[in-house]
Amino acid sequence: MGTLPGFVEGFSNVARDEHRHIAFGVRFLTDCVEEDERYRGVIQGMLEQSAPVADKVIDPPWAEEEDYELFGVSREETHAFAAQSLTRRLKVIGLLPASA
Repeated sequence: MGTLPGFVEGFSNVARDEHRHIAFGVRFLTDCVEEDERYRGVIQGMLEQSAPVADKVIDPPWAEEEDYELFGVSREETHAFAAQSLTRRLKVIGLLPASA
């Protein structure tokens, strides 16, 4: 839209960099599970411990109500997107069946 082109370029660069970090982590965990099946349980245990905390990180600290909207996206939609992204990566790692 031509608004704040420097911000858009910077944000795009950060998003691209974060994508590379996530891709590296997924590849590393995939290799670990393929190398030794015991890593599957370790990864799953860590996910169970960290999921509740990670879920809270998505919500902005100033959001007092449960059903807020940010940039035209509801809390429910934001959490659904995060869950879908995690599920997709867990399938790649081999922690979920491809049909899940």
